[in-house]
Amino acid sequence: MIDRRGNGKPVQPGVALAILESLRVTDTPSETIDDEEFTQSLPRRLGLSEVIDTQIRRYTSMRESGYTLDVSELNDLLRLIGRRPDAEAVFAAAGTRLARQHFDDQFVLTRASRRMFPAQVRERFMLRSAGRIARAVSPSSAVSTSQSPPGLEVEDCVLSDVGSGLACSMLTAAMQECLERYVKDGGLVQHESCKGRGSDACTWSVK
Repeated sequence: MIDRRGNGKPVQPGVALAILESLRVTDTPSETIDDEEFTQSLPRRLGLSEVIDTQIRRYTSMRESGYTLDVSELNDLLRLIGRRPDAEAVFAAAGTRLARQHFDDQFVLTRASRRMFPAQVRERFMLRSAGRIARAVSPSSAVSTSQSPPGLEVEDCVLSDVGSGLACSMLTAAMQECLERYVKDGGLVQHESCKGRGSDACTWSVK
């Protein structure tokens, strides 16, 4: 469903696409299994179902055509994944995938070029990328960054409603990917507070 009004700003379909592509990879067997066993296990492998394949093709077409996605549809997808026992891993993989797509879609300094900038400048680049990804994931939220120490804050993050913040691992992984792109030995991104666990906002910091 394309939404240009809705209860909140529409979401880029690339966000939902990253989630479903990560789900498909997660549910793909890591080793070859015989036809009979695969047939029995397929119903339990949501990521390999025809429904998910159809949605992946749909979101790909929407992204290529410049359409947007109703935020309610993203919420439904987040809740669906959130019921899985491996939900955190799927969301984290989606965050990494989304960050890599972000870098593929825009100019990014080469590794050699990054060394020419002071650490504080590279941190600003990292935070700017993390902030853009957060706005793409939760476009109706107020997003802010801080540099000393490096941090990210998202008010009313759409991810925080799923599994007491379980889906927030998506932004944790995305920010970690940004950190590794710009800051050598940059540390580990931690989800310090979460609205889904009773805090006023979701915050991330680099340790």
